[in-house]
Amino acid sequence: MTIQDFNKIKPAPINQKGITQKIAEVMGGGLAMLGFSYFMLYVLINFLMGCGEAFYQADGSYLMGECAPFLPWEFFGPNW
Repeated sequence: MTIQDFNKIKPAPINQKGITQKIAEVMGGGLAMLGFSYFMLYVLINFLMGCGEAFYQADGSYLMGECAPFLPWEFFGPNW
């Protein structure tokens, strides 16, 4: 067997991804990125709003900071 014969050998098509698997990976990665960014935005908004933090008033009383809901609707609220 010569070097020219080795150059003609092509690798077997195992472990090669199809187009549907590539699209599924890209779509899954995009959805994971969007979910993570939504969660981080939620954490940032609650931090900026002072979620759960006590704001003391001049008379000694305090107001608790409001927390933004994770979803804009309530599943188990009175208006369900």
